Amino acid sequence: MKELYWITVLGNISTVAGIIAVIAIIVAIIVPSMAYIFKENKYERRKARIVLRHYTTIAAISGLIAMFIPSKEELLFIYGVGSTIDYVQGSEEAKQLPDKAVKALNLWADDYIKDNKENETTD
Repeated sequence: MKELYWITVLGNISTVAGIIAVIAIIVAIIVPSMAYIFKENKYERRKARIVLRHYTTIAAISGLIAMFIPSKEELLFIYGVGSTIDYVQGSEEAKQLPDKAVKALNLWADDYIKDNKENETTD
């Protein structure tokens, strides 16, 4: 049960990091643009460059976090499929299942073909 909790938390971290990245990109574009558009003094332009540098860094870091941490749905899929694969690799009965399924499918197909041929000859 703890695993499901942490999957949810990690999925939320990914979402929040994505939102922070978008907001940081918007701020990094708007603040320096406003300083240059309104032709503020040299001190204000310097502050705008600092804002640009800081928010670009924040956007890059949070963007990387959002990119490399899977979403909640992806984490649940990874957890479920990973557990299933581990079970199948460790279970001898599960390894025999594909062979048995193919044999059963062959028997069913043979019976189906045989029945269809008999129906065609009686029609």
